[in-house]
Amino acid sequence: MKKLLILTSHPIQYQVPLWQKMAEAGVPMEVLYLCPHGVKETRDPEFDRSFAWDLPMLEGYRSRFLEIPGWDLKKPIRMRMRIRNGLIPIFEETGATHLWVEGWRFPAFWQAVGQAKKAGLQVWCRGESNDLAPEPKFPKSVVKKVLMSWFFGKVDAFLCIGQANRRLYRKAGVPEERLHSAPYFVDNERFSREAERLWPEREKIRVEWGIRPGACVVLYSGKFIPKKRVMDLAKAFRLVCEKQPGKFHLLLAGDGPQRAELEQELAGLPVTFAGFLNQTEIPRAYAAADVMVMASDWGETWGLSANEALASGVPVILSDRCGCGEDLSSATAEAKVFPMGDVQRLVALLEDGRSPCTQGLGAPIGSGRILTLDQRRDLMRVMRERFDAGNTIATVKQLLVRD
Repeated sequence: MKKLLILTSHPIQYQVPLWQKMAEAGVPMEVLYLCPHGVKETRDPEFDRSFAWDLPMLEGYRSRFLEIPGWDLKKPIRMRMRIRNGLIPIFEETGATHLWVEGWRFPAFWQAVGQAKKAGLQVWCRGESNDLAPEPKFPKSVVKKVLMSWFFGKVDAFLCIGQANRRLYRKAGVPEERLHSAPYFVDNERFSREAERLWPEREKIRVEWGIRPGACVVLYSGKFIPKKRVMDLAKAFRLVCEKQPGKFHLLLAGDGPQRAELEQELAGLPVTFAGFLNQTEIPRAYAAADVMVMASDWGETWGLSANEALASGVPVILSDRCGCGEDLSSATAEAKVFPMGDVQRLVALLEDGRSPCTQGLGAPIGSGRILTLDQRRDLMRVMRERFDAGNTIATVKQLLVRD
């Protein structure tokens, strides 16, 4: 009988719905976690606060926490952070036939892959990295190539989350037959359901956040850290407010080290700092928003908050360095892309007569409509069809039958 073990860092709000749906679909599996971050309140320096996710992160599927001496989520390269006693005993106990690793960030993942191959297991990998980041300089480039050649050589199947991710593997020489489609997704059902529920409360929510009636709400959701390039959005927002005073409102859902800098840049403008919003709270931000902006650099290997927005029926504007940009913009015209760092181009997209801030989907230029609930439902449907758990589950089942 086939048995799949999944090794990942900690219970992540974007991953757990997949584990739950796989278990519900009858996939024989167990998830192995390196640490309890996310279920146990711990400090995240990039959010500049301690928190635990407010959803049931360990229900609906089998899981266990491994023993990692000296574990520190923010210092993954310390080689002593390895799995105590390795995974061979767990392979034997569970009768595992396949190991799925979530990327290659942690030394424990490399340890597990090596042991899995020695034990005769098939190895799968789902990583977020892509080919959008600049290549490292010599000699780091040589070291990286040697290391990744070893790791990729041990992997029997790569679960590709998107186009840029797939290109990374191709450029590394991975044969096409080892590349399998597993589009990245969020819990579309939950976000769409919450969008429907909160729609009648939209104006009330906006009033609570100090948003004037009729304003176009530009949303940012995430950490206030350099790779997110939130300052690009702040500068663009100041420019559009100077050109069209009173028309826009910026809603910032998040926190982090750059908050004071953002407050200074946005002083005097119509902006709401909503703070960190947990998983049951963030749908309110999407209900209030008319468009979401993600201006990140290549460190945004995907950008799942864009999926959240679209699953809630909110159009998005994305930097071309975000890993999700190609895939989402090819799936819907309501995901627009601009060159990273090009503040003027971002301003133009916010002002564009075809943007949701100036009209609804398919409406004549200058009609002044905001997306209706039915138009938002169209976006929700696209996300369910193109970026949902079912796509990955189908790939997993095919691979289990084949291997």
